[in-house]
Amino acid sequence: MDIARRGFLKGALGAVALAAAPALWLFARLAPRRIIEAIPGRRYPGPLRRRDDAAVRKPGRWAG
Repeated sequence: MDIARRGFLKGALGAVALAAAPALWLFARLAPRRIIEAIPGRRYPGPLRRRDDAAVRKPGRWAG
């Protein structure tokens, strides 16, 4: 049985694709994720001040 060059290439590329499919799936599963969600903080990291009604009504330092 004689095989033509085109038939050989078609079979060879099919075999390569069949062998590469699980490797591509495994790579997609093990690759680092593009979007990472942050863990919510447990407490506010800055200094806390008591809420004073007079201070709340006053404009801030950077108010135009």
